Amino acid sequence: MKKEAVLYLLGTLALVFSIGVAAYVSPGLRARLPFSKGAAVAAVEVEPVLSGQNAEYYRQRRAEIREKISRLGDAPENEEQVRRLNEELSRANFHMALADDADFSERYQSLEICAQTFQLGGDVYNLELLKKELEAKQGNEREQFRLLHVVNAYLLKAKIGAAIRQKDNDLIKSLIPELEKIAIEAGETPDVVVSQNVASFVVPIATYDKALGDEAKRTMRKGFYRSKRRSADKALDVEYEPEKVSLPTSSGEEFVYDKTLLDVPQDETSSFYRLRINDLKNLALRVPANDASEAIQKLRDDVKRATFDAYEYSLSAVDLLPGGISGNAASNPFLDDSCKVLAEAGEIERLERLSEREEIRDVVGGYLLQARAAKATKSNAVEDANAALDESLQWALDAANDAEVVDRLDRLFKELETAADTDGKKAALSDAKKKFRDAFQNAEKRSKRRLAYIDALKDNPR
Repeated sequence: MKKEAVLYLLGTLALVFSIGVAAYVSPGLRARLPFSKGAAVAAVEVEPVLSGQNAEYYRQRRAEIREKISRLGDAPENEEQVRRLNEELSRANFHMALADDADFSERYQSLEICAQTFQLGGDVYNLELLKKELEAKQGNEREQFRLLHVVNAYLLKAKIGAAIRQKDNDLIKSLIPELEKIAIEAGETPDVVVSQNVASFVVPIATYDKALGDEAKRTMRKGFYRSKRRSADKALDVEYEPEKVSLPTSSGEEFVYDKTLLDVPQDETSSFYRLRINDLKNLALRVPANDASEAIQKLRDDVKRATFDAYEYSLSAVDLLPGGISGNAASNPFLDDSCKVLAEAGEIERLERLSEREEIRDVVGGYLLQARAAKATKSNAVEDANAALDESLQWALDAANDAEVVDRLDRLFKELETAADTDGKKAALSDAKKKFRDAFQNAEKRSKRRLAYIDALKDNPR
């Protein structure tokens, strides 16, 4: 009997304990228990935010949702409900940004909050949806541009973040040109969502991969140079740490040089290229001239290639490009020197790339024709040589600057005279000079007729 009483007592205690536990975990009961943290708000429901409503509706819904989030606090057991409420808050901001009866400042503020929330959550899909909805709306063009600029900025950051998480280098590389575009776009708006947050675009890439980060920095800096708003943000500075390497020579000694000099980047400043060209020239002088080792011969070729890279890229230095605050390209101090070096080296492909740029096409075109004619003549390709000379003649007849024509023809025929090492080539050179003289003498413009008597076209040796 005593044993049964004990069992009965234990059973009763267990039942009371189980009821107490149930009361604690049950939201309905917990709401009636004193001192239970968050008890009064545990049963808050999340009412979906509707689309297509007026601005006042979204103002009220935002206020309600914020109040509920505040009441829930940061208790762990409310985490999921807070998450759902924040989703609806983003939805309310999303629709407020598109509301026709909201004023611009309210739309802008709602849009930025919404876009930033999506970006921090890596939500590329909803950012693209927001952009699509904005683009479909009709309204003030200037206001539309500003709103889209905000979305573009956060969408680009979200895409960069996603590519880094995926460790997709090709995708990151494909997004880098967008940094130039967003920087140019930033110059067209008073908003500073880009210009005052430069690091948030380039630092994640640089932290992930230095080479990609350096490219991103140069590209975005180029955009700011071409925009109406410069940026001196230190986040765009690129550091080129020297990499000292040693090569064996045929004499048995080691030749030490800075390997980074051979990797010439595009989209740098004019001062950078000026220094790099000088450094490469000094390196070329240091390379043992009579060393026949394979490593030294390769280095000699690499130095030459890097030097040509520097001359070519210097004509696209970011501080000399058209656009930007002035609207025009600055006078390029490298233009004639670079073209001369490339033409004399027969770097036709480089000159062809440069001739695609409208603002320097006339000058580059003269050197390009010179290089083509010289190369064709040296290679004994008679038809190619004649075609190149015909192009040079037509250019000379059309060019507005006769002083430039005289200079180009002087360089061209000096090269042809040097290459005329056979009687056949000498005869062809004489015929070419006569063809130029005849064309100038029969030109409609008097200034062109005078060109028939320049020294470059005389048959006698100069």
